[in-house]
Amino acid sequence: VEKVFMAYAAALFADSVLRGLNGTPTMEYSYVDSNVTEAPYFASKVKLSTEGVEKVFGLENMTDYEKEGLKTMMPELMKSINAGIDFAKESSKA
Repeated sequence: VEKVFMAYAAALFADSVLRGLNGTPTMEYSYVDSNVTEAPYFASKVKLSTEGVEKVFGLENMTDYEKEGLKTMMPELMKSINAGIDFAKESSKA
């Protein structure tokens, strides 16, 4: 069942990308190259259009609790991102 949900989510996202590329701008959440935080990649609301990702939206209306959670998780996120970047670099050498 879990794989069905993942496939369905992927299909919905692909549909949004294709609609954007075909001229109907759509909004989705996606893990993208970003300057929303100090992390080089972050899951953000994006506008998809004929340009691909046309706009990456910032973090809006965060509560103090959410701001503290973001601050607390940032070291782990940076560690995971850097591990992914290192893996990609090593994989491209093969």
